[in-house]
Amino acid sequence: MFAFGFPNTSIQAWWFGPDWAGSVERINGDEAHRIRKVLSDDQALVTMALATRGTNFCKEDVVRYEWELARELGINITVHVAMDRFGYTKMQLRRLQELGLLFPNTTYIHSSHLLDDEWQMVKDSGGNVSLAPQIELQMGHGWAPAQVAEDLGIPVGLSSDVATTASSDQFTQMHAIFASERGRRHAAAWDADQNDPNDTTNLISCRQVLRWATLDGAKVAGIADRTGSITPGKKADLVIIDTKAPNVSPVIDPAAAVVCAADISNVDTVMVDGKILKRDGKLLAELSGPRRDVEASRDYLVSTFENPEPGWLPVKAAV
Repeated sequence: MFAFGFPNTSIQAWWFGPDWAGSVERINGDEAHRIRKVLSDDQALVTMALATRGTNFCKEDVVRYEWELARELGINITVHVAMDRFGYTKMQLRRLQELGLLFPNTTYIHSSHLLDDEWQMVKDSGGNVSLAPQIELQMGHGWAPAQVAEDLGIPVGLSSDVATTASSDQFTQMHAIFASERGRRHAAAWDADQNDPNDTTNLISCRQVLRWATLDGAKVAGIADRTGSITPGKKADLVIIDTKAPNVSPVIDPAAAVVCAADISNVDTVMVDGKILKRDGKLLAELSGPRRDVEASRDYLVSTFENPEPGWLPVKAAV
């Protein structure tokens, strides 16, 4: 799912607006309509959503415009909410409810500090959450509240949020959510002086985490009718893991092996809609061109700094 939104301007102006008073800049509606024509097939391998900012980050007439734009285009919304570092993200759902903008199938990213009534709003409106546990821990957003969503029956997806500061693969997210959710539960038990090692109440399981990374992730993206599980009639989207590698062998519980031990090095084969994209541990795509482009972009950006930090650019290896 390609969520269109960022207009390629100042990131501070886009998120916080002039003098931190809320941006007046809108998503480019004409461009959104153009992209929607390109991504018009909602059964295709790439579909469209709208990446919005929500209340506090921009003026409310902009919020309403962007939500109505998503409705006009017939696409879902993604919005970052309830990150503790940013007071702007607090109580956004309460204001969205007051504005009548709690649309179904909206994906609320992070959600680390949603209030109890806001969680109920997500459930009652047919929303879902996308949690980025590695980033939430790394950037201090707060715990990734997967079990809270699970208890309410809200679909949970795992995401990477910022691919430039943390690994974006799903193994990293599964490791992080498993550790952080158990850590949150253990911390609560310590605070209550009830750290009974035999008490497994509300301790998440490996199979829950695997479901969040697969079937529930497909629900969040709105594509669970055709992928996310190995089911007759769905697309042949498969990840085949080498279980003979030292870091996962011997396998006793396959789900635990994937969630707690496996990493990208164990992925032997990847199939998307029946087409093999990775075989024998190697991607079939030729990436030397894209790699050159992104390295050239990096070199240009770093060169614009007057006094770059020593060691930013790696020594160029002989080709």
